[in-house]
Amino acid sequence: GTNTDEVTNRIRTSADTVVYLPKRLDASMRLVAAQDLEGMDGAAYFLPFSRLAKRTVQFWGHAVTSGISNFDAQAATGAESHMLGGIDYFVSSVMFERDAASAQRRYSERLYLMQGLTTYFYPPIAPKKGLSRSNFGLPIDGNIYLCPQIHPDFDAMVVAILDRDRHAHVVFPVAQRAAWTQQTSARLSARIIETIPNK
Repeated sequence: GTNTDEVTNRIRTSADTVVYLPKRLDASMRLVAAQDLEGMDGAAYFLPFSRLAKRTVQFWGHAVTSGISNFDAQAATGAESHMLGGIDYFVSSVMFERDAASAQRRYSERLYLMQGLTTYFYPPIAPKKGLSRSNFGLPIDGNIYLCPQIHPDFDAMVVAILDRDRHAHVVFPVAQRAAWTQQTSARLSARIIETIPNK
């Protein structure tokens, strides 16, 4: 999208070119291919199925291997690398892998392990004065728990928070699609009622 904040503004000012991808996959593929890129990240799942850059890298923001391996496709078909889609490399860290020596077996991409956390965080921006919870649609009283993780495996943790803190309000981000938010809300509500009937 075209929404901006301090982080996106820094990226835009430091990048040579910024391209916003349309929602249609075919249009996105043509737009990326037209950039004649030397490399791109695996920000979208379906784009790497096409060879849109000479090398494609997936970062650990994707929790697991893509399973879309250019190297596997080469071995199976004998075709030239530039003819095949797939993600070439997965960037992770020795700090994230249980056993760095055997970690490659869990990835279809060629694994590249960095030594540190591989991230850099800017100092937090001081909040604007005069803002309160009500400015964000949050309850005035109680304890706020911000939970960006909405995977079903995390449901038990949410229920445990609500069970132990009867003044808790667990806040989740709104999904890109309303149906996803509704499904998550219904799933969590059922789990809470089942586990904590009086909550």
